[in-house]
Amino acid sequence: MPRLNFFPRGSFFDPTRMGIELIYLLIVIAICLFIYFKTKDMYDLTKHKGIGYFRNAFLLFASAYIFRFAFFLFGNVSRLVFDFSLPRQFMGPISLLFIGYLSTLAIFFLTMSTIWKRFKHKHADHLLHAIALFISLVVFFLHSPVILTITQFILLVFAIVMSYLNSKRSKSKKHPHMFLVYVLLFLFWIINLSLLGPKHIHRVGFKTPVYVISIIIFVIIFFKVKRWTK
Repeated sequence: MPRLNFFPRGSFFDPTRMGIELIYLLIVIAICLFIYFKTKDMYDLTKHKGIGYFRNAFLLFASAYIFRFAFFLFGNVSRLVFDFSLPRQFMGPISLLFIGYLSTLAIFFLTMSTIWKRFKHKHADHLLHAIALFISLVVFFLHSPVILTITQFILLVFAIVMSYLNSKRSKSKKHPHMFLVYVLLFLFWIINLSLLGPKHIHRVGFKTPVYVISIIIFVIIFFKVKRWTK
């Protein structure tokens, strides 16, 4: 779900833009990792596969944002310190491959957290890894982020629908909280997609409110998960 078009245009160094970008990435990474570790005790006690997939999805989200952080930092530091930067035609597809794979796999795991009882394949995890890698390679070779966008959109909608059905069937008071988490994740993803548009929206004035809204959504998700794990 991370925005993939994050390499700065132009040759100048913009400390404000870099500072906002780094703060945003660090906050999202921290919340993802906190959710992952916050659900550890619950998973260790129950060994519930749905919880396992859910927490691993956030670990993968964190990994995707760590890669985005690394690519962004490398692109800016190399330009600032060494007056050198790799062409966007090279770095863009490479970042798309890594981040696309991790974010797609995260959404697969998020989906599996709602359907694992109906999808009892012996090598389910290996199959999901293979499909996510295949999709990322197709996107990489065709230079088409649209394929990734459509795939992730369909998976997230499916995850929301399945989470809603689970909340209706379950008598547990925790399921409605989890359904809201899926909806919030979908909103987070949609908002971040707005940054994939024309280059004028990459200005700090546009990105800052988008980042603020995204962080607010993730903070709400964090508190929902925290309440769920009590």
